Amino acid sequence: VQYATARGVRIMVELDLPAHSMSLWRAKPELFVQDCPAAQWSRSPSARFPNEEQPLPDVSNPEWWRLLRSMVTEIAEIFPEAYFHGGADEVNPGCWEKSATTRRFMAKQGLKTSLDVVDYFHQKYQQIVADANRTMMYWDGFWWKYGADASRASWSNFTVLRNTTAATIRGITDGHDAAEWNATLARGIPA
Repeated sequence: VQYATARGVRIMVELDLPAHSMSLWRAKPELFVQDCPAAQWSRSPSARFPNEEQPLPDVSNPEWWRLLRSMVTEIAEIFPEAYFHGGADEVNPGCWEKSATTRRFMAKQGLKTSLDVVDYFHQKYQQIVADANRTMMYWDGFWWKYGADASRASWSNFTVLRNTTAATIRGITDGHDAAEWNATLARGIPA
């Protein structure tokens, strides 16, 4: 990190949750929903899941939130970047939908659908990131739901990024559309 910083390279960590949490599930299965089909699957590194049965964190378990807070805090201590990428893509809430534990939690919290659970998850996650004095960033399709305190990382194209910044929302692109970016810069960014 010091080597990169000394050379002007910024490193933004992405902890893409809740969907991309397979390694966490393998290490701490007790913090994931236990009463959905994915809970019964092998934790071997070669195990594959039907997408609708991906293991998801148990949002009703305070230990999950303690672990997440601990990870975010440690990452923030190591990496000085002001932005923290929360991912948020490719969530299939099938496990939460099939879980009686999650459904009881939803009723207690007044959450009506599994997408409400996704929102609940990201609102808590974003607060944990804010508590670590970082600004949350999400992939396309998710940033808008979580308020002005979140930024957008675009994998789509330059037009999406231009529209994002035109709306005075912070954003970056992954650069895969560099030809369009360079062509636009060469002729001047349209107002």
